[in-house]
Amino acid sequence: MRGRNHGNWYVLARRADPERPWSTFAISRIREISGTGRLFKVDESFDAEQHIKNAFGISRGKKPFKVRLLFAAKIATYIEKRVWHPTQNMKQRRDGSLEMSFETTGWKELVRWILSWQPDVKVLSPKRLRDRIELKMKQRLRMAPPEDSCA
Repeated sequence: MRGRNHGNWYVLARRADPERPWSTFAISRIREISGTGRLFKVDESFDAEQHIKNAFGISRGKKPFKVRLLFAAKIATYIEKRVWHPTQNMKQRRDGSLEMSFETTGWKELVRWILSWQPDVKVLSPKRLRDRIELKMKQRLRMAPPEDSCA
């Protein structure tokens, strides 16, 4: 199975590793392909759509978790007009802010996406995700150059 995400093409392929039998590969990063000399038998029970159903972007994990985010009113219009996840549910609040909820197995790409909307999004749940965002923001602040060196 292949698909496109953020302008890049990806392929879902079987691996020899029994711990991670399926992986998503960016076609643009493939440098070499070689045969194994072994015959590959298609697993008729494998459903690619089911496999990627709860991913966030191309990122997926094993166990689904529920996410609740609160977007500030000033960016709510940018969020509500797009499908970010197939299970998303949006609820406009009286103050104009927007609550989004969905269930995913993706973690890495989700963290990056939430960070891209800072400071205008708050993670309501799960706590583990909120803690991860806080840690990443603190790490970034420690890397910030002194104010007088900014243009």
